[in-house]
Amino acid sequence: ITGQLTAGLRRQVEMSATEAMRTRALYEMARDLSGALMLEQVVDITRNFLRNVLKSDAIILLADGSGTLLPRAGEHDLTFGIEPRLATIAFESGTPVENSQLADSGFAVLYLPLKAPMRVRGVVAVTSSEMPPAVLLAQRERLETMASLVAIAVERVHYVDVAQRTQVQMVSERLRSSILSALSHDLRTPLTALVGLADSLTVSRPPLTRDALETAEAIREQAE
Repeated sequence: ITGQLTAGLRRQVEMSATEAMRTRALYEMARDLSGALMLEQVVDITRNFLRNVLKSDAIILLADGSGTLLPRAGEHDLTFGIEPRLATIAFESGTPVENSQLADSGFAVLYLPLKAPMRVRGVVAVTSSEMPPAVLLAQRERLETMASLVAIAVERVHYVDVAQRTQVQMVSERLRSSILSALSHDLRTPLTALVGLADSLTVSRPPLTRDALETAEAIREQAE
């Protein structure tokens, strides 16, 4: 009895230590995501968390302008597949979708919607080759928390990108206006002078020859 109680306490200690480590890792992931400036960084941080903490991997699918889910960069070395229909269901319904039946066939076990404050941004598909589907699904609450952090990071990166594009457009428009203003100012004066000189030639005395008069009129037309 004493041995069994001791072993039970030891298991509880080990489980508590594991939970503490996973909670700390989730906090560190949130900290890293808060500093991510590109989607590729978000993908790498997410996959590193899953590999190091839950011995699993993920594909992040983000919706394009038409609502089609597309994988982000960094998934070229993945060894598992996704079921597009299940990913679409999770995206459109905003609720997780389990798929333990196809786990043995090399497909993702869980599809989690990336529910950001503004809208659902995509889906993260999770699987593991080192643990049974039931063990991974037992971590569903932690995985949903992870998906929420990823969704917030994806939305923040999106708006950072929008702000940067807007700023670049504003700077480009100001530069364009400055260039046009400079060209207009620099070209108007000599062209006006050419028009005036050509007009003076056409009314000069004695009159110009026919060929010279045609040349003066051509100069004026081209200057205009």
